[in-house]
Amino acid sequence: MSRSRFITGLDVGTTNIRIIVLELKKNSKPRVAAAASYPSFGLRRGVVINMTEARENISCCLKKAGEISQSSLKKVYVNIGGNHISIIGNKGGVAVSRANGEVSEGDIERVINEAKAISISPNKEPLHTIPQKYKLDDQEGIKDPLGMHGVKLEVDTLIICGGTPHIKNLTKTVFETGIEIQDLVFSPLAISSALLSCRQKELGTMILDLGGGTTSFAVWEEGDLIHAVVLPIGASHITNDIAIGLRISLDLAEQIKIKYGYCLPREMTRKEIIDLSEFGEEGKFLKREVSEIIEARWSEIFDLVNKELRKIGREKLLPAGVILAGGGAKSQGIVELAKRELKLPCFIGSFQLEGISSQLDNILFANALGLAFYGIREGIDGFGVSREQNLFSKVKRWFKTFLP
Repeated sequence: MSRSRFITGLDVGTTNIRIIVLELKKNSKPRVAAAASYPSFGLRRGVVINMTEARENISCCLKKAGEISQSSLKKVYVNIGGNHISIIGNKGGVAVSRANGEVSEGDIERVINEAKAISISPNKEPLHTIPQKYKLDDQEGIKDPLGMHGVKLEVDTLIICGGTPHIKNLTKTVFETGIEIQDLVFSPLAISSALLSCRQKELGTMILDLGGGTTSFAVWEEGDLIHAVVLPIGASHITNDIAIGLRISLDLAEQIKIKYGYCLPREMTRKEIIDLSEFGEEGKFLKREVSEIIEARWSEIFDLVNKELRKIGREKLLPAGVILAGGGAKSQGIVELAKRELKLPCFIGSFQLEGISSQLDNILFANALGLAFYGIREGIDGFGVSREQNLFSKVKRWFKTFLP
């Protein structure tokens, strides 16, 4: 029998923690060995605010996944988000080293390292360096210069940075569960790997992750990541809006949102009623009233997304449209509302895998799946992402100071 290898993606979200374990066998397609979820506490807007609570919840989710997969989970790929993430564009240039002018792997590595040499805030750490386009002498728009001939090699890159305190807090929280982090991955990159095809990235598309505490997105064009943003607002804010608007508890507001939430109040009549007696409470509300609250918040979020697209000149100009992911993508009517507000084709993301499929007919696992894909492709450079090797050596050294 061929020996199995397991790759684990750990999605640490504001409202839920989700894990996917992929089983790899030689000459076989990856299959899902386990998928588990657990409520998340101790995070706000994508960052850790209570390490004890977050650690306990991650441990519970890891235990569930380990029992399902019947394997000992030792290493994970973990997502990172939050509005502390910043993206910086930078260029690098070096002389081709070989006498015959042929570009080698060493030249490519040197020019990327040159682009990394930027001055950033002391409380920031680089997470990913993403080469976009290369230039060799006067030839521009090169995707892969390896083996080509020239004198000077240049590169345009995007450098994704995260706040050092937030990176350390998340890293320490996961390490204290007894699990080793193999890499931290910016959430929109992970989801893009799970839900976007090469053709979509080439034509021009956006992955829009409607999370509980944050909304994040990544814009792709000609196969390159050209923009990414994390907005500190998400689906949990809708629950707060309903609670305030109807003067009810947060728990009741969440139940109403899940069961009766609809994004298009114009399609509802004024006779449709929500009777709170089914939730063990007293009172009645119009369904349309709840829908108007939900529509207002989602419209605000889509307006913020449009403003970001306007900055890069891509508002209404993404031929492959918008792929929706995250818990917010489960909202009824969200596709129609997104089409109306963004003026673009919009679709719910989907994926298919062998294995435990009953739990994966759900877009909620896209982030965890993308992290596992990242693990499979690591070293193959599936995102076009150059790993920042120094980051984890520094974080691990820092973490060891807390060990007995």
